[in-house]
Amino acid sequence: MVVTHKRKFDTPRLHMGGVDIGMSQQIKLLGVVIPQASASSAGKLGRHLEVIRHIYRTVVEPIILYAASVWVPTVHILGIRKRLNVVLRGFAQKLYMAYRTVSLNSTLLLAGMLPLDLRACEVAALYGARRGVSQREMGDRGIERMTSALL
Repeated sequence: MVVTHKRKFDTPRLHMGGVDIGMSQQIKLLGVVIPQASASSAGKLGRHLEVIRHIYRTVVEPIILYAASVWVPTVHILGIRKRLNVVLRGFAQKLYMAYRTVSLNSTLLLAGMLPLDLRACEVAALYGARRGVSQREMGDRGIERMTSALL
């Protein structure tokens, strides 16, 4: 299926192993069937930005943050942060409809999104708290401890 905003386009001819691959009239993505008319007109919908935000929060972010408690100690490495920012930048620019030259921090602020390295730290801390792992600090603040009332 071709997904484009153009009204006139050439239908591509696809071959694999000498066999012609036909065009489909729908896409099945995560169990949701998207017809060609919906896919090609998605950019024209008034809710387009909400659809992008919903896809990011329900599909992309959980996939990236899967097992964050395991890999979060490496999040301070510049290369890891850059890889996370590449994913985040595209969504933030689309949500705010910003130009490519706008900085990542500006688009994140305007789109109301947290950087993925901070979200990974947050998810790992919440997982640790649910598992009963004691933490002395959360970011730059200390965490209060429960004390016995019988002292």
